[in-house]
Amino acid sequence: MHLGQPTPEAVGRLYDEATDLLLAAMGGNIHLGYWDDEDDDSPIGGATDRLTDLVGARLRPAPGQRVLDVGCGTGRSAARISADYGVHVTGVTVSAYQVEVARRSPPGAAGSTEFVLADAAARLPYPDGSFDAAYALESLLHIADHEAVLSQITRVLRPGGRVVVADACLRRRPDEGTLAVIAQMSAAFQFADIPTRSEYHERLAAAGMTVIEYADIGEHVRRTYFSAAETVRAAADGFDAQTAAEMAATADLLVGFGALPDIGYALITASA
Repeated sequence: MHLGQPTPEAVGRLYDEATDLLLAAMGGNIHLGYWDDEDDDSPIGGATDRLTDLVGARLRPAPGQRVLDVGCGTGRSAARISADYGVHVTGVTVSAYQVEVARRSPPGAAGSTEFVLADAAARLPYPDGSFDAAYALESLLHIADHEAVLSQITRVLRPGGRVVVADACLRRRPDEGTLAVIAQMSAAFQFADIPTRSEYHERLAAAGMTVIEYADIGEHVRRTYFSAAETVRAAADGFDAQTAAEMAATADLLVGFGALPDIGYALITASA
């Protein structure tokens, strides 16, 4: 479902301005968290790290391999995967501030990391076959041209390299009320596209990838929206009245989007 055409510059500005608040809202990461069930009382930082672990487990990189992180945020996921598997992770992002934050962070103890300002939908600054595996953790959501970015990922991977995509998905054709909430989220958070399952399959195949597994884990990550909304509301107390009102509206939007049953979360494993 195409939502808009946010430019890389607009997405970069969003994260330049919002990264610190998002880090607080999501426990040090800038992606959703994973809870086993309603009784799972893990803090949000633990839940967001767990989603990183699910991505790493599907990548299955061998020690010493090179892994590409498309939309690396502040580098916490890259450092975690690097440390867990003893690999070198290269992260790219369109946010100059995120590159700065990521470069200040210590690399994974058993591996290494580097971070680069680059637009993955234009051309990745690496030769063909440079990486053994790649993942895109909630970055495709901001990119209108999935064919371009997925083709770039395929190009820089060695043949047979694994790819993991973790991002929002659309479960069915939404009604008008659902469309209105999605449109508001698109405007507020620079969303470009929320594909259906069939659209993900078609786009990955068009880029030369074969899907190994498609899982919709939406009910396991939904709690993140409500938790993040609470953090945003609490943070609003320290701002002027107008900014506080805007933050309260953002919190309401997060709750409304998180409650949409038509929105799931795709965890896809593929090979190039």
